[in-house]
Amino acid sequence: TLSLLLQAEVLKIEKKFDQLSSIYEEMIKRKNTETLGYRGLMEQNLNQQDFHHAFIYGEKLFFLNPKIEKLYDTLNYKLEAHYPQSSLRMFKSPDDVIGEPL
Repeated sequence: TLSLLLQAEVLKIEKKFDQLSSIYEEMIKRKNTETLGYRGLMEQNLNQQDFHHAFIYGEKLFFLNPKIEKLYDTLNYKLEAHYPQSSLRMFKSPDDVIGEPL
């Protein structure tokens, strides 16, 4: 687990994004690093402006833990930057999506 986290950080610094994706995929296979893998893939796809895949990973992350700090804000911020009339704007907060206060 620790080695995967360290490898991911090194690959981020070195900007080796193809190899980084492989590390995130490996993280997804392990229960104790699954959320980190999905978050990493989501952020990587957001940075590449691949919003379709970013939201797929974000959705999986949301279903694992809808209370993850800043998940909603990250997705909404990135989407609004590129699509000012985005569909997430209809929700005022994550509470509107999951139906319970965070």
